[in-house]
Amino acid sequence: MTDPVPHLVLPSTYDSLAEAREWVAGHARAAGFDGRDVLDLELVVTEAVSNVVRHAYGGEPGRDVELDAQTEPGFIVLRITDHGEPFTGTRAVAPDGSRGYGLGLIEQLVDSMTRSAVEGSNTLELVKHRPGGSS
Repeated sequence: MTDPVPHLVLPSTYDSLAEAREWVAGHARAAGFDGRDVLDLELVVTEAVSNVVRHAYGGEPGRDVELDAQTEPGFIVLRITDHGEPFTGTRAVAPDGSRGYGLGLIEQLVDSMTRSAVEGSNTLELVKHRPGGSS
């Protein structure tokens, strides 16, 4: 098996989610994650990329979603970057509870989550350490 590429650019469509999950799973395994942790990271990247498609780009196709990974034994750093509308609010939940849980879910499944917006570029940086791994 070859190492996954550290930088991946996907189109801003929900059809890209499967490729994003496969990409992050490869990186997670390269960092020594397995089982539930790999599934959690697949869920994290699904939520993050879905948020970019839905919120940053308003469902507009033809835009780029950039994924970057840095792996070391025992941890992974993921960066999801877009060039759409920045997220300026807090974790809001719809009054009927049907939406708005994505960022909270991501936050629960990683060890650190940092959002930044600089000159038309928005980046979500996520760090997850493997239990019992190096930190």
